[in-house]
Amino acid sequence: MRTILTLCLIQALTAGAYAAEIALSFDDAPQPGGWSLTGTERTERFIKVLREKGVPPVVFYANPRGEQEENLSRLLKYGEAGHVIANHTNDHPDLGAVSGKEFVQSIATADAALTPIPNYKKWFRYPYLNEGQDAEQKRYFVKNYLKQNGYRSGYITIETFDWYIDDHINTETKQGNPVDKSHWIQFYIAMIVELVEFYDNLALEVLGRSPVHVILLHENDVNALSLPELIDQIRLSGHTLVSADRAYEDPIADTKWDQHRFSQRRLMAIAVESQYEGQVSSRWIDTDYIDQRLREAGLLCQENYFFCSFSSWLCEKIC
Repeated sequence: MRTILTLCLIQALTAGAYAAEIALSFDDAPQPGGWSLTGTERTERFIKVLREKGVPPVVFYANPRGEQEENLSRLLKYGEAGHVIANHTNDHPDLGAVSGKEFVQSIATADAALTPIPNYKKWFRYPYLNEGQDAEQKRYFVKNYLKQNGYRSGYITIETFDWYIDDHINTETKQGNPVDKSHWIQFYIAMIVELVEFYDNLALEVLGRSPVHVILLHENDVNALSLPELIDQIRLSGHTLVSADRAYEDPIADTKWDQHRFSQRRLMAIAVESQYEGQVSSRWIDTDYIDQRLREAGLLCQENYFFCSFSSWLCEKIC
């Protein structure tokens, strides 16, 4: 009971307490159809909501996956709408699981497919944010390739596990469990608000200021469906949404950080170099913790349909 109340009140308690500039970025575009939307429906919704909410250009880190017509068509729509398209490799390999040569070939293949798309920029973000931290020779091989080919780091400052929430909703839907979209979205937005708070506080600790943040999200159904409320809540919390271009003009975008083993998690890199001894990752970057909170909120049914229904009804009455 107490946990449900807490989840419902997070947004009200945090509103206005923090203020930062934030750019939205979405990885793995374009994803196939999900648990609620087809791929095309999702693309159209993203474009529509971002336009209606007056959000400055965001960046979609793209996996074109060859010359698939639907993928290129959807990326073209994002580019024509004024949003930035950037390189996330062709087929989303994990650098820890492939050779350096295979990895850079995937980057080059994506570049060839993306170059004709309007607003394509040579920004690069590693899949899984894996920069080969445990393979020094491979790490330097890839980073040198990126430098020699004119890529800038598509770093982030706010990491989220939005994909994990989306995966859970997909699983619940496939198992035939009741899924109350409004309460899942409410939970998700509260999670994002707390993540913004955590990483902005981390920035204040290691930098002495709030940088222009870049938040890592994914082009999935939970973001497409929650986007209007998510944008509103970010703004109600006192934050300003800015363009990806503005974010990557912040002093922490200095290319001196690009060779760091944690360059993609830019605040972590700076914290490591400054010998910061505090926590550099939010508790929401822990799947066990997320599962615990989801169970407490009654969102993971596990065949206990009565508990799920009761929790949803209670939160609807008190929020």
